[in-house]
Amino acid sequence: MPRTVEGIVESFQLAEERRHQRKPVWDGKLSFLKQLGPLAERMDAGDTTVTAQMLLEAFHAAAKEVREKVPQAKGAFFPMADEDLEYFVVSLEEWTVEFIEACPDILEEFNNALDRLYDWCDRNRWWIEQP
Repeated sequence: MPRTVEGIVESFQLAEERRHQRKPVWDGKLSFLKQLGPLAERMDAGDTTVTAQMLLEAFHAAAKEVREKVPQAKGAFFPMADEDLEYFVVSLEEWTVEFIEACPDILEEFNNALDRLYDWCDRNRWWIEQP
């Protein structure tokens, strides 16, 4: 659900529908940005003490949390409806130190994957906590 007026309205409608069904608005929460966000901010600010290994561990921890919490991410195969979720999880799991070091802008790569996860989470009612 792209960040458009239509996408925001659709997300609101999904939440309202769940309220009327006496269900929680969100199925669950993901908290990986609490660790990853500050690390990315430090790197973006030019902190040279942030290493590729540190980033890799944070990226892998994010993918692991999603796999552990989100039922649709537990298996080896993802339905087409979950392609944005799959992109996020599988991309981060495949990253290596060498990939991160060779990537012209790893934070842009991560943000692209994160945008897709946000879209999936809006449609499937998962909250991504901010740092």
